[in-house]
Amino acid sequence: MKWYHISDTWTGDTIDIDPRRCTRMDDPTDDMTPCICVAPSVAQCFVGIGYWSDYSKFLIYETEGEPVPTEWVFDYEITSEHRFYDRKTFRRVASYTNADLVALGIPSLKWWYKSDPEPWRESAHVLIEAIKRNKIGESHEQGVGKSGTANPRS
Repeated sequence: MKWYHISDTWTGDTIDIDPRRCTRMDDPTDDMTPCICVAPSVAQCFVGIGYWSDYSKFLIYETEGEPVPTEWVFDYEITSEHRFYDRKTFRRVASYTNADLVALGIPSLKWWYKSDPEPWRESAHVLIEAIKRNKIGESHEQGVGKSGTANPRS
């Protein structure tokens, strides 16, 4: 099965990612063991990182394997987040900037979950549908560059 990971810090078409502690998480149920977070779809990755976080570029990578499910993570019901705990090779399938996603009409997902989970869940589903509708990251031909043309290597 294919698994997806979004990053803003790694570059290259094929990369080896080492597990690390995630600095963006504040879930007290997580033991913070170094890992690589993945999801079964690009849309679920965007929900998992809280899209519009502090990323200016979204590098979408895919890999295959048998990651460990994370049912204890608060947004698992939507993200189906899994984790790899060892170094893993990933292949970049697309790259997007915030401007690219705005141009495609992809809505942002704000992290209201802790104060009011219902609007968050509704927004997460809207985000997932918009990403699927635009086929974000589904092939090497995806990715919108400054010219508005397919540009997965930018």
